[in-house]
Amino acid sequence: MVNQGIELTVRADVIRNARFSWTTDFNFTWLRNEVTALVDPIVSAFNITEVGGPIAQLYGFQWAGVNPANGNPIYMRGDESLIQFNLQQGNTGWRVFDPNNPADISQATGGLGGNDLMNLGNTLPTWQGGWSNNFTYGNFDAEIFFRYSGGNFIMNETMRGQLGMGFSNNNALILDRWTESGQVTDVPRLFAGQDANIWATGAANSRFVERGDFLRVQNIVVGYRVPTAFLDNTFNGNVRSARFFAQVQNPFILTAYTGLDPELNTFPGNQLQFGVDFNAAPIIRTWSLGLNVGF
Repeated sequence: MVNQGIELTVRADVIRNARFSWTTDFNFTWLRNEVTALVDPIVSAFNITEVGGPIAQLYGFQWAGVNPANGNPIYMRGDESLIQFNLQQGNTGWRVFDPNNPADISQATGGLGGNDLMNLGNTLPTWQGGWSNNFTYGNFDAEIFFRYSGGNFIMNETMRGQLGMGFSNNNALILDRWTESGQVTDVPRLFAGQDANIWATGAANSRFVERGDFLRVQNIVVGYRVPTAFLDNTFNGNVRSARFFAQVQNPFILTAYTGLDPELNTFPGNQLQFGVDFNAAPIIRTWSLGLNVGF
């Protein structure tokens, strides 16, 4: 396996005078990962690692939408033909989908299989970095730190579970489910006992593959340093320094990812399974107040 990339860092004193200063530190990393030799492809439930691609790519079925005529889910096979799973009482099963005659469910066909699995996206961020800014004004100081990452894809398995027939912790998108002929939506009609076929469970599904780009405000700190003269007069020189501070970690994040957190990973200990968000706990937000004292 080969990793190639570029790392850049820029540091600057933007403003510096007797009363106010602003220093900044920006870094950027671009990375390309490629598997160059492997006896056989390594395949897991959601990922594949094979020669010529990055480690742990998402691997699954290609979603093709919802049939507006009947609410059936449509998938693309490996040969680019389209099939639909018929959700009709007493007549369920896989059918050929004809875009020119979407209401036709007469042609039975086999279901999705191993030959229909496709690479659905790189799970490793291709660019990432951070940006730190430090400010001072008299005895006050502040720091704000941003962190960013992107170029990767996430399988939102949590969302797939929230669009099923369980009616437990359903996502609000369940309200967009198909209910009448001609309705255009990306949530098929509901049908008891058919979640596995509707959402092609057991592998990644491009319907739930999302970009993992984000900009996170990682840390904000505001402090006040007690004047030395005050400390000397009050504590007779026994206290050299004192600083009050307020801090918030992970206050907010900007991302188009619809899950709780684009940095979630259900399999953190397995390098061959990346980019899967399946009910993992998000990074918490922490508020703190404190006093640093030097003797």
